[in-house]
Amino acid sequence: MKARRVILLAAVVYGGATAQDVVDPAAQKAQREYERQRAVGHARMPDTMYASTPSPAMPPHAVATGTSVPTRRPWQSPLSIAQSENDEETATDVFVEHISPLVQDKCINCHVEGGTSGHTRLVFLEDSDEDHLTHNQGQFEDFLADVQDGADVILNKIRGVGHGGGIQVPLGSDDYAHMERFLLLLG
Repeated sequence: MKARRVILLAAVVYGGATAQDVVDPAAQKAQREYERQRAVGHARMPDTMYASTPSPAMPPHAVATGTSVPTRRPWQSPLSIAQSENDEETATDVFVEHISPLVQDKCINCHVEGGTSGHTRLVFLEDSDEDHLTHNQGQFEDFLADVQDGADVILNKIRGVGHGGGIQVPLGSDDYAHMERFLLLLG
Protein backbone atom coordinates (compact mmCIF):
# COMPACT_ATOMS: atom_id res chain seq x y z
CA MET A 1 0.00 0.00 0.00
CA LYS A 2 1.36 3.35 -0.99
CA ALA A 3 1.84 5.70 1.91
CA ARG A 4 0.39 9.18 1.44
CA ARG A 5 2.53 12.09 2.37
CA VAL A 6 0.85 14.82 4.27
CA ILE A 7 2.61 18.12 4.57
CA LEU A 8 1.57 20.36 7.39
CA LEU A 9 2.06 24.03 6.85
CA ALA A 10 1.88 26.31 9.81
CA ALA A 11 1.19 30.00 9.46
CA VAL A 12 1.29 32.56 12.21
CA VAL A 13 -2.06 34.26 12.45
CA TYR A 14 -3.35 36.83 14.96
CA GLY A 15 -0.31 37.23 17.16
CA GLY A 16 0.90 33.71 17.69
CA ALA A 17 -1.98 31.33 17.05
CA THR A 18 -1.24 28.82 14.31
CA ALA A 19 -3.40 27.35 11.59
CA GLN A 20 -2.62 24.09 9.83
CA ASP A 21 -3.43 23.26 6.25
CA VAL A 22 -3.29 19.71 4.97
CA VAL A 23 -1.94 19.50 1.42
CA ASP A 24 -3.08 16.45 -0.54
CA PRO A 25 -0.61 15.48 -3.32
CA ALA A 26 -3.47 14.38 -5.62
CA ALA A 27 -5.21 17.72 -5.16
CA GLN A 28 -1.95 19.54 -5.87
CA LYS A 29 -1.50 17.55 -9.10
CA ALA A 30 -5.06 18.31 -10.22
CA GLN A 31 -4.57 22.01 -9.43
CA ARG A 32 -1.29 22.14 -11.42
CA GLU A 33 -2.98 20.44 -14.41
CA TYR A 34 -5.88 22.90 -14.30
CA GLU A 35 -3.49 25.87 -14.14
CA ARG A 36 -1.44 24.45 -17.05
CA GLN A 37 -4.56 24.06 -19.19
CA ARG A 38 -5.81 27.49 -18.18
CA ALA A 39 -2.51 29.05 -19.23
CA VAL A 40 -2.90 27.73 -22.77
CA GLY A 41 -6.64 28.47 -22.96
CA HIS A 42 -7.91 24.90 -22.70
CA ALA A 43 -9.30 24.87 -19.17
CA ARG A 44 -12.93 23.81 -19.10
CA MET A 45 -15.29 26.02 -17.12
CA PRO A 46 -18.07 24.35 -15.13
CA ASP A 47 -21.27 23.91 -17.18
CA THR A 48 -23.21 25.81 -14.53
CA MET A 49 -21.27 29.01 -15.28
CA TYR A 50 -23.17 29.77 -18.50
CA ALA A 51 -26.77 29.27 -19.55
CA SER A 52 -27.02 27.76 -23.01
CA THR A 53 -30.44 29.27 -23.57
CA PRO A 54 -31.08 32.35 -21.46
CA SER A 55 -34.53 32.44 -19.93
CA PRO A 56 -36.69 35.55 -20.43
CA ALA A 57 -38.05 35.08 -16.91
CA MET A 58 -36.50 37.00 -14.04
CA PRO A 59 -34.05 35.01 -11.94
CA PRO A 60 -35.49 33.98 -8.56
CA HIS A 61 -33.28 36.45 -6.67
CA ALA A 62 -34.23 39.47 -8.80
CA VAL A 63 -36.57 42.14 -7.50
CA ALA A 64 -39.09 43.74 -9.81
CA THR A 65 -38.83 47.52 -10.12
CA GLY A 66 -41.04 49.37 -7.67
CA THR A 67 -41.20 46.55 -5.11
CA SER A 68 -39.38 46.22 -1.84
CA VAL A 69 -37.89 43.23 -0.16
CA PRO A 70 -37.88 43.08 3.64
CA THR A 71 -34.45 43.21 5.19
CA ARG A 72 -33.44 39.68 6.16
CA ARG A 73 -30.58 38.84 8.42
CA PRO A 74 -28.86 35.49 7.76
CA TRP A 75 -30.29 33.97 10.93
CA GLN A 76 -33.89 34.85 10.11
CA SER A 77 -36.27 32.33 8.66
CA PRO A 78 -38.94 33.56 6.25
CA LEU A 79 -41.52 32.50 8.86
CA SER A 80 -40.08 34.84 11.49
CA ILE A 81 -39.97 37.74 9.01
CA ALA A 82 -43.58 37.25 7.95
CA GLN A 83 -44.83 36.96 11.52
CA SER A 84 -42.91 40.00 12.75
CA GLU A 85 -44.09 42.15 9.82
CA ASN A 86 -47.74 41.11 10.01
CA ASP A 87 -48.24 41.37 13.75
CA GLU A 88 -48.13 44.44 15.92
CA GLU A 89 -46.55 42.44 18.70
CA THR A 90 -43.59 43.60 20.72
CA ALA A 91 -40.49 41.75 21.87
CA THR A 92 -42.02 41.64 25.35
CA ASP A 93 -45.18 39.99 24.00
CA VAL A 94 -43.14 37.25 22.32
CA PHE A 95 -40.90 36.90 25.36
CA VAL A 96 -43.78 36.46 27.82
CA GLU A 97 -45.77 34.09 25.62
CA HIS A 98 -43.01 31.95 24.08
CA ILE A 99 -39.45 32.68 25.20
CA SER A 100 -39.85 32.80 28.97
CA PRO A 101 -41.44 29.32 29.07
CA LEU A 102 -38.63 28.10 26.81
CA VAL A 103 -35.99 29.61 29.11
CA GLN A 104 -37.64 28.01 32.15
CA ASP A 105 -37.89 24.64 30.42
CA LYS A 106 -34.56 24.43 28.60
CA CYS A 107 -32.07 27.03 29.89
CA ILE A 108 -32.66 27.48 33.61
CA ASN A 109 -31.08 24.12 34.50
CA CYS A 110 -27.60 25.45 33.70
CA HIS A 111 -27.86 29.22 33.03
CA VAL A 112 -28.64 30.18 36.61
CA GLU A 113 -26.43 31.62 39.33
CA GLY A 114 -24.43 28.71 40.77
CA GLY A 115 -25.35 26.49 37.79
CA THR A 116 -23.01 24.86 35.31
CA SER A 117 -23.26 27.93 33.06
CA GLY A 118 -23.69 30.48 35.82
CA HIS A 119 -20.44 32.15 34.72
CA THR A 120 -21.68 33.00 31.20
CA ARG A 121 -23.21 36.23 29.91
CA LEU A 122 -26.70 34.71 30.03
CA VAL A 123 -27.69 33.99 33.61
CA PHE A 124 -31.44 33.79 34.21
CA LEU A 125 -33.79 33.86 37.18
CA GLU A 126 -36.25 31.08 37.93
CA ASP A 127 -39.96 31.82 37.55
CA SER A 128 -40.34 31.69 41.33
CA ASP A 129 -38.62 35.11 41.40
CA GLU A 130 -41.23 37.83 40.80
CA ASP A 131 -38.76 39.88 38.70
CA HIS A 132 -37.82 36.98 36.40
CA LEU A 133 -39.57 38.32 33.28
CA THR A 134 -37.87 41.71 33.39
CA HIS A 135 -34.48 40.29 34.37
CA ASN A 136 -34.45 37.46 31.83
CA GLN A 137 -35.55 39.64 28.89
CA GLY A 138 -32.91 42.14 29.98
CA GLN A 139 -30.28 39.40 29.76
CA PHE A 140 -31.10 38.92 26.07
CA GLU A 141 -31.15 42.68 25.44
CA ASP A 142 -27.75 43.14 27.11
CA PHE A 143 -26.30 40.17 25.23
CA LEU A 144 -27.38 41.60 21.87
CA ALA A 145 -25.98 45.01 22.79
CA ASP A 146 -22.63 43.65 24.02
CA VAL A 147 -21.89 40.74 21.67
CA GLN A 148 -21.18 41.20 17.98
CA ASP A 149 -23.69 39.11 16.00
CA GLY A 150 -25.29 38.19 19.33
CA ALA A 151 -28.48 36.89 17.69
CA ASP A 152 -26.42 34.47 15.58
CA VAL A 153 -24.56 33.32 18.68
CA ILE A 154 -27.79 32.64 20.57
CA LEU A 155 -29.43 30.82 17.65
CA ASN A 156 -26.34 28.69 17.10
CA LYS A 157 -26.06 27.82 20.78
CA ILE A 158 -29.69 26.76 21.18
CA ARG A 159 -29.39 24.45 18.18
CA GLY A 160 -26.26 22.89 19.68
CA VAL A 161 -23.44 24.63 17.77
CA GLY A 162 -20.65 25.27 20.27
CA HIS A 163 -23.02 24.73 23.18
CA GLY A 164 -21.92 22.61 26.12
CA GLY A 165 -25.54 21.66 26.76
CA GLY A 166 -26.06 20.31 23.24
CA ILE A 167 -29.20 20.89 21.21
CA GLN A 168 -31.91 22.57 23.23
CA VAL A 169 -34.09 23.91 20.40
CA PRO A 170 -33.96 22.13 17.04
CA LEU A 171 -33.57 24.19 13.88
CA GLY A 172 -36.93 24.41 12.10
CA SER A 173 -39.03 23.96 15.24
CA ASP A 174 -41.73 26.39 16.36
CA ASP A 175 -39.61 27.33 19.38
CA TYR A 176 -36.71 28.17 17.08
CA ALA A 177 -38.98 30.40 14.96
CA HIS A 178 -40.24 32.12 18.13
CA MET A 179 -36.64 32.79 19.21
CA GLU A 180 -35.79 34.20 15.78
CA ARG A 181 -38.84 36.47 15.93
CA PHE A 182 -38.00 37.60 19.47
CA LEU A 183 -34.41 38.45 18.53
CA LEU A 184 -35.62 40.26 15.41
CA LEU A 185 -38.02 42.35 17.49
CA LEU A 186 -35.24 43.16 19.97
CA GLY A 187 -33.20 44.13 16.90
